[in-house]
Amino acid sequence: MEGDQNSKSYSSQYDITEEQCIICYTVLIRANAVYCKCGHNFCLDCMKEYILTKMDEFDVYPLECPVPNCHKSLYKMGKDFLEKDIYKKLKIYRKNKLCMMDPIKQFCPQINCNGYGEGSEKYLKCNMCDVRFKQTRDPGKEEILNNCSATQCPTCNNLVIKPFGCMTVRCLCDTEFCLKCGKSSTDSHKYLNCAASNLEGMFSWWTILFCIYSIILVPFTPFFIVNIYRANWDRNYFFFMNEHLIFYNILLFIFSPMILVFGFFYLPFVVGWMCVEAVFDGKTDKTKHIFWFLLKVIIYFPAVLLCFVGILLGFGLLLIILPLMGVAYLFVRINVQTKY
Repeated sequence: MEGDQNSKSYSSQYDITEEQCIICYTVLIRANAVYCKCGHNFCLDCMKEYILTKMDEFDVYPLECPVPNCHKSLYKMGKDFLEKDIYKKLKIYRKNKLCMMDPIKQFCPQINCNGYGEGSEKYLKCNMCDVRFKQTRDPGKEEILNNCSATQCPTCNNLVIKPFGCMTVRCLCDTEFCLKCGKSSTDSHKYLNCAASNLEGMFSWWTILFCIYSIILVPFTPFFIVNIYRANWDRNYFFFMNEHLIFYNILLFIFSPMILVFGFFYLPFVVGWMCVEAVFDGKTDKTKHIFWFLLKVIIYFPAVLLCFVGILLGFGLLLIILPLMGVAYLFVRINVQTKY
């Protein structure tokens, strides 16, 4: 009896419910629970963390329930459980996100002004401070696009620069597009063809030449890779080559065989070590013991050998495929030129 009374008094004191937070599965205390209109319930800490993460990622519109396939907005509810300064910042973030998503809106350049101008005229007027400013969203920014290796977002026209990584990028307006040609992911787009073509959309002669004669040009692979990348993707890659291009290309051509040999012997050791580390991941305490250390060393050398064989096989397979691709690219380029 006393145990039941104690449990009842404890339950009434903290107002514990039988429901759980969908994120962390802790039992909800009514005073620290967030009840969404969609029927999903969360603890206050998880909901705050979720919204702060969305703000860090600038993914605040639409701000939906974290449960998959639930599109109920949490924005108005945030006023009830978020601190005033956080909710105020959330409002600014959402307004900025909406402004960026609208192709005819542009932020006001005035200091400490959160307004924006709207329209397609040469001069825009801020909706908050009434300052007139010049429209800067110009699709013809060829000089900026070429010199900075930037691409304009097809939705909001903002310039996007990504110095390294894959060809797809997601703009702050949530548009995903190819960073090289600017085509949206919703359009029909072949990334392999785009990677092999130049900035005008044609298969470059660098690519065709390297692919067709790849078997002969194997020792000079680094030379061709660098030039293909600079010609087709980022002309500021190895920016120091811009001023003395011929000189650095001669040096690269001469030292390409040495770079290739070094790469063949260096990569297996690096990849092999990564494989061994993956096997012993989470066992750092055990690896301090001499037995585990010796086992690690014993496994490492076969891993290096396997990686070396794998790299050679992959490179050999690539040399078989590349000439076929080069011939295909050559026919495509000839057909395009004959049409025009």
